[in-house]
Amino acid sequence: MNAIIMVAGIGSRLGKLSKRIPKCLVEINKNKRIIDYSIRSLVYAGAKNIIIVVGHKYKMIKTYVTKKYPGLKIKFVYNKYYKFHGSGYSLALGALEIDSRIVVITEGDLLIPKEYYKRIGEGKYNQVCLNRNIDPYRSVVALGGKRNVREFIYDPKHGNIYDSIENKDQIIGESVQLWCLKEGSVGLMKKVVKSYLNRIENSNPDKATNLFPINKVIAKYPMHYIFAKKNKWFNINTLEDVKKARSSEWVKKY
Repeated sequence: MNAIIMVAGIGSRLGKLSKRIPKCLVEINKNKRIIDYSIRSLVYAGAKNIIIVVGHKYKMIKTYVTKKYPGLKIKFVYNKYYKFHGSGYSLALGALEIDSRIVVITEGDLLIPKEYYKRIGEGKYNQVCLNRNIDPYRSVVALGGKRNVREFIYDPKHGNIYDSIENKDQIIGESVQLWCLKEGSVGLMKKVVKSYLNRIENSNPDKATNLFPINKVIAKYPMHYIFAKKNKWFNINTLEDVKKARSSEWVKKY
């Protein structure tokens, strides 16, 4: 199993904290940074090759990860356009490096119990994602039906996206931004990102998010979903998020 962790962004909403260090290296508990939770969870789930897409302060990330995980097979992919293009470009660069029939895709600012990584990687469904069964407002929204996600949508300006959705019955919940692809959907992902990279080469800034290639894939290959418990997930975007994560009992024990 391969895994892609995207950590190229600046993390501007963390203010002064992300000016000194990249967001994924923010310490949550003693000797544990945000990225440690992702790496350890992916290894627990069976990842043999971890692809980390870096950009902002990439040398700090590479130095930290290489030193802490000398025995893991980790490939760093540098996104030199992390200030220019959207997160879709980071996922495209990472997806080109996939060499397995199974890949787990995640973002590098998430704290998720390792059991969920294992469930989506080992489950019987070829395309699986993790959602929360809540009404999403300023987050990634999963739309679809009782069994599958049809589309993921997101407001890059972090506005109230919930109120902009006319048919609320289509809302499955909030995406936890953890996806797994297997078999044919992996091959399609690689084709989609190759086409995307060819299209935007030498172009103006392209702000497509990482949802763009994922939505292309699930238009052909239905994506099943499972739900995470409401209090078992942190997306570290602000200083308040850091504070909440540090005080969480399950994070302390993780």
